[in-house]
Amino acid sequence: MTDAPPFVDPETHAPLHLASESELRELNRRLKAGELRRRDGGELPSHLDGAFLPDSKMYSYPVVDSVPDFLTNERIECKTKLRGG
Repeated sequence: MTDAPPFVDPETHAPLHLASESELRELNRRLKAGELRRRDGGELPSHLDGAFLPDSKMYSYPVVDSVPDFLTNERIECKTKLRGG
């Protein structure tokens, strides 16, 4: 066995963590306020069930309807670092 994290960013290979309750609340608040964008400019989901975040907390890979989306062009980007943790 290795000590590799269970999830890594498919582009940078940086470790990802599952968003805490407070991080998820902040993401959903920002989503409703129109403060987030998808990397490719596509349509955002109306609500996130979860998200995977790098340590920078400047973007996330969404979980919608219990399905994680690790496509780099569909990741959700933040203008400022998420609070919480």
